[in-house]
Amino acid sequence: MSIKVDPMGDSVCKCWSGSCEWTGTLIELTNMVNFLSQGKYDEAVALAEELERTDLKARLDAILDPDPEDEEEKIQDESMLGPFKGHVPRYALLPPPEGRGLTIEDCKRWELGYDEFRCRLVVPVRNIDGKLIGMMGRSIYYDQTPKWFAYWNFRKSNYFYGEHLVDTSLDRIIVVEGMPDVWRPYQFGYRNVIALLGSRLTFGQERKLLNWGLPVYWFLDGNEAGRKGTSQCVGLMRGKIKQYVLKCPEDNDPGSLETSDDMDAVFDAAEFVL
Repeated sequence: MSIKVDPMGDSVCKCWSGSCEWTGTLIELTNMVNFLSQGKYDEAVALAEELERTDLKARLDAILDPDPEDEEEKIQDESMLGPFKGHVPRYALLPPPEGRGLTIEDCKRWELGYDEFRCRLVVPVRNIDGKLIGMMGRSIYYDQTPKWFAYWNFRKSNYFYGEHLVDTSLDRIIVVEGMPDVWRPYQFGYRNVIALLGSRLTFGQERKLLNWGLPVYWFLDGNEAGRKGTSQCVGLMRGKIKQYVLKCPEDNDPGSLETSDDMDAVFDAAEFVL
């Protein structure tokens, strides 16, 4: 029997015994062993909790931002992506709803990787100049929380995800909410797709849209938050730039549309905003 342990204690440990499929955190594992032994390992439990709070945390210090209060742009060294390159979890390749339905080419385009300690899909974030400024980790299991984890505390309100690939020679910008919502349209041939990293447009993002000067197609999620976000975005940009609204099917998001025909139907029904 062997056990795979996340040194931070906040993703999964897994027993690889042929007769056991137990999973849980390091602390849960220690407590379970202590319970089965009727308190024989109280000291081990206390030690595991202390290690989780102190020196084991240092194992990931190299990829965590040491100064979360720093709001100025901080360019990260490309070597920070090294531990996560080379492979992606099956979650990235499986079709929706189990996964994201990406191809290997898609994964390479977005430089996706895998954090085996935290069991997360790794997503680098670049600024308009292509410099690495952030990295997010997406949970690959339904019971993992939080869904998204920031490795470095970059100020998301200053950026669009995918802005480094914007081509101002094209005829439009497509704005979605989240990172996976960018990948799917790209897979179906749509370009200049960028994500708000939320459901509201910030003033920093507004300035970039105005600088690009291209018509904007708002393609937010098909739920209440997405509709409210669309209204906020349209209101902020009204009279400043040419706008269109794309209506995502109810309770869906751009990243969950299964075929290029589904995507084309949404764009064919684009509504011009006066």
